[in-house]
Amino acid sequence: MYQSLLLGLLLTLSLTARCQNNAPLTLNDLNQAIDAAPHYDAERSKTIELLKKDLSTTGPNDLELLFHRYQPLYEEYKVFNYDSAFFYARKLTATALRLGDPSRIIYARLKTGFCLLSSGMFKETIDSLNEIDIKGAPTA
Repeated sequence: MYQSLLLGLLLTLSLTARCQNNAPLTLNDLNQAIDAAPHYDAERSKTIELLKKDLSTTGPNDLELLFHRYQPLYEEYKVFNYDSAFFYARKLTATALRLGDPSRIIYARLKTGFCLLSSGMFKETIDSLNEIDIKGAPTA
């Protein structure tokens, strides 16, 4: 499933680049993108491992740094592994709640909503978004 998401992303990027250059996309180009998928997965996995290593050096009470380190992990996982993206979105939310920062709470809940929506959990998405208190949202 995640490989198909990655493949879709690669194809979209490839098509966009081709359209901008007015060059036709060939079946060979598509096959090359598919063949390169394991390389892209390996690169993303390396990045994730480095981010996790940074996270492991963060103290449990350093909430600002924890929030800062959960963000890129969520971003790396959101098109790669739904369960892990959802896990880090929830970590973002829990950390934002502990910080008591309305802007970060909204941000984290939107990330959770994105995960739910992406997985087709529409009712849960609505429920999650209804928890957002926009009174704490920045005006600009």
